[in-house]
Amino acid sequence: MLKDLISKPNNKQTILEIINFLGDSPKLFAELMECFIAGSSRVSQTTSWALSHIGEQKPELIARTMLLYSPNYKTKPSKVQFAET
Repeated sequence: MLKDLISKPNNKQTILEIINFLGDSPKLFAELMECFIAGSSRVSQTTSWALSHIGEQKPELIARTMLLYSPNYKTKPSKVQFAET
C-alpha cells in the first residue's frame, strides 16, 4: 500500500494520505525511510516531503531512527531499523 501511495502524483493530498497511512507505526516509518534512501529521485522527493511533515508532527519516529545513523554508531544498518528504547 505504501508503494502505491508514493507512486501517486506528488501533491499535498498524496502527502497527507501517506502520513495518515503511516500513523504511529515504526515499521511503516522504517519502510518510508527505506523508500526515501533507496528510491528514485521522484520517490525521494515525495517521501522527503512526507518526512518533513512527520518530523514536525511526530518527531519521536524520526528520533528513534536517527540514533542508528549518528556518527558514533559503529556500523550502519543495511536496512532502516529502529533503535530499541
